[in-house]
Amino acid sequence: MAWVRSLAARWKYPEQRVWFVVVGWAIVLTALLAAASSSYSSVLYAHTVVEFTPSRTIAFTGTTSAGVLRDDGSVNLTMRLAIANPSSRLLAFSSIAYKSWIEDLPAEAGLPNLNRTDTVVVDETGVHQLFKAFERSLDVEPVRIAAGGTGTATLSFVLTLASDVSRFRAVQNITAYTAQVRGNGTAMPWIHWVEVLVEVRDLPAAGPSDNPFLSSLTRIVIDEGPNLG
Repeated sequence: MAWVRSLAARWKYPEQRVWFVVVGWAIVLTALLAAASSSYSSVLYAHTVVEFTPSRTIAFTGTTSAGVLRDDGSVNLTMRLAIANPSSRLLAFSSIAYKSWIEDLPAEAGLPNLNRTDTVVVDETGVHQLFKAFERSLDVEPVRIAAGGTGTATLSFVLTLASDVSRFRAVQNITAYTAQVRGNGTAMPWIHWVEVLVEVRDLPAAGPSDNPFLSSLTRIVIDEGPNLG
C-alpha cells in the first residue's frame, strides 16, 4: 500500500524515527490517561450512587406473661443489610458497626439508684432518655455486590445475662417498669444506627507507600440512623 511505502521511506531517517517514537508514546500515554480517568470517575460514581437499606427486628425470648425479661431470657437483634450497586464496579461488604438504644422509661420517671448512663434526646414530643443496649463493630465475611446488582447480609446478635450482665440487667429493669405502666414489658421504642464499610474489589490494593487518598477510594462508608454517641 502507498501509505505503508511512504511510512517505510520516512523510517529510514534517524530523526524521523525519533519523532515516530515520541508520537507513539504520546498516543499510548494519552490512552492510559483516558483509561485511568475513566476508572477514577467510575469509582467516584460508585461512592455517590450506592444505596443502603437496613432493616432490624428486636425480639424478646424468656419473658413473663407481662413481657418482663427473665434471667434465662434474651434480647435478639436481627439486622438485614441490603446494598444496591448501580455502578460498574465490583463491591463487597467488609465490616459493620452498630448501636441500638432502648427508651429508658424508669429513668425518665426519675426512679433512683439505677446506676446507668443514658443518652438524652430532646424533640418535639419531649425529653427522652435512651439506654445503649447493643454496641459492636466487626469484620464480616465478604459478600460480593456485582455491578448493577444487590448484595444482602443478615446478622444476628443476642444479649443475655451471661454475655453482658450490666446491659442485660438494665434492659430487664426497663421491661419490668414498662410492664407496670404500659401492660407490656417489651412495648418501648428503639433507636438504631448502623455503619457499613463497602470495598471496591476490582481495583488494585493500595500499597503502604501510596497516597492515603488512593486507599480511601477503595472504601465506601455509608450509614443509616442517628448516631447518639
